[in-house]
This record gives sequence, C-alpha cells and structure tokens, in this order.
Amino acid sequence: MRRLVSWLSTLAALAASACTHGASSPGDGGVTYKRDWAAHPAVVTLAAAKDIVALGDVHGDADVAFHLLAAAGLITTTAPARWSGGATILVVTGDVIDKGSAALPVIELLRALEPEARAAGGRVIVTLGNHEAEFLAAPSDAKTAVFQAELRAAGLDPLAVAAGQTEPGAWLHDLPVAALVDDWFFCHAGDSDGRTATSIAKKFTAVVDGTFGYADDYLVGDGSLLEANGWWQQPTGAVATLDAYLAALPAKHIVLGHDPGALDFVDDPHGARARGELAARYDGRLFLIDVGMSYAVGYSPGALLRITRGTTTTTASALFLDGTTAPLWP
Repeated sequence: MRRLVSWLSTLAALAASACTHGASSPGDGGVTYKRDWAAHPAVVTLAAAKDIVALGDVHGDADVAFHLLAAAGLITTTAPARWSGGATILVVTGDVIDKGSAALPVIELLRALEPEARAAGGRVIVTLGNHEAEFLAAPSDAKTAVFQAELRAAGLDPLAVAAGQTEPGAWLHDLPVAALVDDWFFCHAGDSDGRTATSIAKKFTAVVDGTFGYADDYLVGDGSLLEANGWWQQPTGAVATLDAYLAALPAKHIVLGHDPGALDFVDDPHGARARGELAARYDGRLFLIDVGMSYAVGYSPGALLRITRGTTTTTASALFLDGTTAPLWP
C-alpha cells in the first residue's frame, strides 16, 4: 500500500485509540445502538447550496482520499488536516470501508470535518454504502474481512463496532441512506425505484428499526438502492426510466458510486464508459463517480465530481489527484 503522507499520521493514531461509545464490553453481534433519527435523518435534504463536491468509493485508501480532498481545496495539507472548503457541500457516496486496509483514518477525518464544515457554512455528508450495511448486518462475514482485520489491529472488536458500542460504530449507524441537495440526488447505487425522497426516508427508517435491520433486502438485496447495477436499463428505455425516477424524487440529477467497471449506455451519444472513468450520461441525468481509486482495486489514480452552481448555469467537472480538471456536463 502507498504510504500515507506525514500530515496524515495523527489520524491513524486517532483511529487506533478510538474511544468506546455506550456499552464498553463487546457485544455478540446484535445491534444495541439506538439511532436519534431527528439528529441523524434517513435522507439529508439541503437547499440553496452553491458548490458541491462528490467523492465515490474510497474503499480503505486513506492516501488517495486525503490527496483528493486536498486537491479540491476542502482540507488543509498540514497536520492535523482541517476543513478549508468554506460553504462547499461534500458528499461521500459510501463504501469508505473494506478492500483497502486504511478505512479508520478516513472515518476519523470525516468525523472531525463534519462540525468544522458546519461552522464554516458547509456540510460533510457521508451516505451509506453496501459495504457499510453488510458489515453492520454481519460483522463476521468474509466479505468485510479486511475491515474486520483493520479494526482488530486498532484494538477494536468488530462485533462491538457493529453493535454501535464504539465511536466509529456509532458513526456508521448514523449514516443517511441518501442525500438530496437541491436538485441533485446522491445515493450509493442510485436506484430510487421510483420512490420520493420522503418515501425512501420512511422505508429506510422502518427497515433499520425492523426485524432484519441492515440485512434487509431493501438495503443489501441484488436490486436494492445500495446494490443495484445498471438499473436504468429498462425496457421502456433509460431516459424514460431516469425521467420518471427524477420526477418522483424530485430531482434533476442522480449521482452514484458502487460500480467502477466498464458499462454500456444504450441510446446515449457518449456511448460506453471505460473502467475507472468518472462519467456523465443521458444529458446530465446520471453521474457515475466510483472510479475504482482504492489501491486495492486499482482501476484509476482517483477523481471526484465538482458541481459548480452559478446564478444562471450549473456545470460539472472531474477533478483529478494532480489538481487538473476535465469538463463533464453540460
């Protein structure tokens, strides 16, 4: 794994010494955490945002995450890293954990940035990914073995973390399932299934508080809003499907992570998307921001989505690790 730059070393120390939250003894994997839904809503809704930055699947690569946030001007490059993004809204579309073995430093940074961004008039919003949901549902399952090993190396019991008995665990339990920032909808796999944002919030609340919790098919089933792939390719056509979904939310754009692979886009003049490419399709209706940037995936060096909202026009561009940009839309 690439070495973290020196100004990140304090974050690793924070992760290793994470304090307990609630009960101090490890649980048996059963969830004991009780979420405050008023303080941590199921879907975060914001209006009158100016600039928005969206970061896709980090997957345990602290190095690429911190360098991208610094390149975007959102954090300082001196230790400890601080929020420098002013009123910018940062949305991280899930899958912070697993695959790579440095998820805890990313979690600790995001937790530290949340109040700093609020104080500056901005926000840091991290939505739930399928890997976070799967870990909370089954903290002994092989799919999240890398994150489990990272927790143990930091002196944390994965069962206690999944039960919400540690600060990182409580943070994971408080993640929203989606965010609606003006007319931009952010969700890990993006499949709203034609629901309104209000309906998604009600369903997510009921599922998390219900019998199966994070193991419910609504979150981790093959066609769920955290797991679905290529869901816009419907018999009625992708544009018609997207227009119906957007009208219901309501929104004009859907931003998703989850799938970094090569994809074909029927009836779109831009054609297929190459593996690891940050892409806009269907005239800005759909943005795909998982570029496989984790060293454990290796599809690309990394990129994030920058949305600049002017008084009359909105533009979207890709920003890369070296600070260069490329226009995406319109």
